[in-house]
Amino acid sequence: MNHSRKVGLDIGSPQEFFRTKLKEAASITKISLREWTEYYLVDLLWRRVQILPIDTPLAIQLKEIVESDDPKVKLDLYRALGDSALVLLGMFYPIVKARSVSPSYIKDMGRGAYRAAISIGADSFQVAYSDLFYRFDSFTTLLGMFKKLSSDDFQVVTKGSDK
Repeated sequence: MNHSRKVGLDIGSPQEFFRTKLKEAASITKISLREWTEYYLVDLLWRRVQILPIDTPLAIQLKEIVESDDPKVKLDLYRALGDSALVLLGMFYPIVKARSVSPSYIKDMGRGAYRAAISIGADSFQVAYSDLFYRFDSFTTLLGMFKKLSSDDFQVVTKGSDK
């Protein structure tokens, strides 16, 4: 019998768990979320849980972008670069701070990636990319609060799923 689960913990789908915690973090930090940005961030959190840790350095991601000629591939790579920077600064700031890479460098890479994604303009997330570019600092704060609010529940969920 697994005793690491909290009795009565009902998270629904992982996406619903992320949405609930993200809205709670937004309420605490007083950071407003547009519908498309909320959807994008929930999707980002879901994707990152499946592929963490972020193992490709930002400079290598940028090199891959420069080497690509396909606009769709470039958009996907810019999105991944922006997302990596956002998650690193929002959820892993203490680790970033302890490394030799400057947080402002990571921020500039992330914001630049979202700005480039806006300019390519090939998908339905243009509003979200714009929001992420202009309010990057707010969203790193939001993800930091999300991590703080969800860390205990997330540990319970992942421990409870180990069989």
